[in-house]
Amino acid sequence: MFKCFLAAETLLPEVPFPFLKTINRKSGASITFVSSDHIQKKIKNFEDYIYSDIETLQEVYEIIKTCEYAVKAFTMPEVLEKKRGKKIIKTYVVDIAPVCFRQRPKDIQELKTAIYQVLKVLEIVHNSGYVHRDLRWENIWKDSYGRFIVGDWEHAGRLDKIPNFVIQWWAPELHNVPTPPYTDKADIYLVGNLLNTAGVLLSNEAATFRSLLMKNDPDERPSAVNALQHQWLNELNFKC
Repeated sequence: MFKCFLAAETLLPEVPFPFLKTINRKSGASITFVSSDHIQKKIKNFEDYIYSDIETLQEVYEIIKTCEYAVKAFTMPEVLEKKRGKKIIKTYVVDIAPVCFRQRPKDIQELKTAIYQVLKVLEIVHNSGYVHRDLRWENIWKDSYGRFIVGDWEHAGRLDKIPNFVIQWWAPELHNVPTPPYTDKADIYLVGNLLNTAGVLLSNEAATFRSLLMKNDPDERPSAVNALQHQWLNELNFKC
């Protein structure tokens, strides 16, 4: 079991974007701002990548084509192979759109909108049998229309599968030994933590909603579908 306790580096910079430039990370991941329309993401040495697999990522990117609030694959993910001596080096490549930027909600209304939009994505993904597994503000971006977009799907996995790694901000049940399967309720816990880390003063109703999403017992957390029916979200004054 691999335990990841260091905060992962985000790949997206603050605005303005450095178009036509590449940002590299020590992890081997990189993004290149190809144009104003899309970004190319690469993960080098994908043969050693433990967080997901190409089949899962291709399936997930196919599913989120229908999600208004998720990034779209400009081209489907693929793994390129290059021979280096006797070793085959594999590189994961995906082109994604739209080009977004990192910006957390500036007030409680924007936070409510962001949480609603994240849950709408999870509703579709969970119903299709997959989970995101890395929901943090670093991976929820804002597009030019002001919509919050769920990105960075490269930790995605199949619903109810035992992960071969554990991340420090995951739900408490996943830190048990042995590690249990990762369920949709573990993603819901991470949505609750978005409320914790947004940097916005929570109303009483928002704090109650956060507590519901972050219940220690996963069976007491709502599904994405049920969370969307919560009173706090029903107070949105526009249709998302």
